[in-house]
Amino acid sequence: MDIVVKLTSAWRRDLSNLTSTERDRYHNNSGSADYSYTEFSDDVWNWLRRQFNNPGDRISRGNKAIAIESDRLPVDVDVVPCADYRIYNSYPPTESNTEPDIDHGMYFDAQRTGERIINYPQIHYTNGCQKHSKYKETVRIFKNARDYYNDHFSTWQTIDAHSYGIECLIYNVPDEILQRSRRRDRFIEVLDHLQDESTDLSGFDQVSEEELLFGDSNTQWDLTNAEQLLSRLREMWNEWYDKQNAQLLH
Repeated sequence: MDIVVKLTSAWRRDLSNLTSTERDRYHNNSGSADYSYTEFSDDVWNWLRRQFNNPGDRISRGNKAIAIESDRLPVDVDVVPCADYRIYNSYPPTESNTEPDIDHGMYFDAQRTGERIINYPQIHYTNGCQKHSKYKETVRIFKNARDYYNDHFSTWQTIDAHSYGIECLIYNVPDEILQRSRRRDRFIEVLDHLQDESTDLSGFDQVSEEELLFGDSNTQWDLTNAEQLLSRLREMWNEWYDKQNAQLLH
């Protein structure tokens, strides 16, 4: 189980959507935080160490999360200390009594590598819920197909595609395809759409719609891995389809 512990009194921000006047207004109204993300992350770690120091407890601070195993917990837990990340879309004057338009995300700094990781779990969740009702089922179908390929179909190659990437890939499929009631028809139509020459995968969004799916940042996916996923699922589908037709002919 993943648990996010978020500092909201201090934040990092992206002001690129503001006008120069709005950026000046933001800077005039903002200052340095008295309590930093680094201090918060250390405090979370030290507090958890005090709580889980019994003989049956195991706690370690990894690169991205604090891992906890305990006889007192029903499941193993990964705790991610993070802080608010804000994309400002507007910053009106104080006298207007209008709140700034802000997209909220989260960020944390990896312990060993120092890289900053930014994502938007709440926006991701909201957008996923607002997608067509068969979106999540279709994601599960493709995850299961990946797992079946890796576990049963091929003995010498695998599909290296993480679940987050599959979620984002399917999110970009039009609703008129996702609404197909027959799962078999939906699977092959999604595959056809994603492999169609007119479909530009490089322009696909993540589910949060705050960042492109493919690129070189630590929160993006490699386009080659996605194309490999699609081609190997196609290979598996074609073999299954040929076997079904052969059985019908005998």
